[in-house]
Amino acid sequence: MIDCEDFLQAGRGRKKAGFTGNMPQPLKPARACVSEEIPDELDMANMASLEEIYIPEAESYAAAVDAAMPEAKWGRGRKAKSKRPQPSCKAKAVDLLARSDQSVKKLTEKLKRRSYDSADIEETIEWLQEKHYIDDEAGCGRRFEYLYENSSYSVKQIVAKLQQQGYDRSLVMECIPEDTFQREYEKALKALRSKCSSKDREDIDSKKMLQWLYGRGFNYEVSRCALEDVLAEKEE
Repeated sequence: MIDCEDFLQAGRGRKKAGFTGNMPQPLKPARACVSEEIPDELDMANMASLEEIYIPEAESYAAAVDAAMPEAKWGRGRKAKSKRPQPSCKAKAVDLLARSDQSVKKLTEKLKRRSYDSADIEETIEWLQEKHYIDDEAGCGRRFEYLYENSSYSVKQIVAKLQQQGYDRSLVMECIPEDTFQREYEKALKALRSKCSSKDREDIDSKKMLQWLYGRGFNYEVSRCALEDVLAEKEE
């Protein structure tokens, strides 16, 4: 059962709360909806509730409020976001490839997370390969070259990173140059200089620094040469 006074108070509360949708007008005063047949003096003791007077209009008012709610705007112009239709599997795959190289494995995983059907994903991968939009061998080579030339990673770290991106280990290993010592030495030396920049010669723990370089994937020979040069620079 609806209590008319509570209903009117609720309507005023919604207006104060910032409701700016197509809000129906509040209920009219009692005299506007009282039947002409009701006597001038109401016997309150014999009336169960004023709902006998208000209920027809109250129910229509509630229905109008419910109909208006989808168009309501709460707060500072906040609107409900409409859900965009999901693009086709091929369209999404091309979009992901346009952003960066993707291995077949990683692209498949991303499409599965977006709830595309397995059959559609398989068909899409085959289509991409036919169009030469995706090629693990070429993609792995580009990614390795970029990281090898521009990152501070050791070769060991690069190999691990590319495997995490879904490239087969055999493809990654084929990208490694025969002689990496000079490159590895330069990267290790730069990293160690940064690590020890605020330390004096006597504050450098050689054992800990070697372990730190090992942890970054540099081998013993590279780490030892880099540490010796840093210590020599500190003594000058």
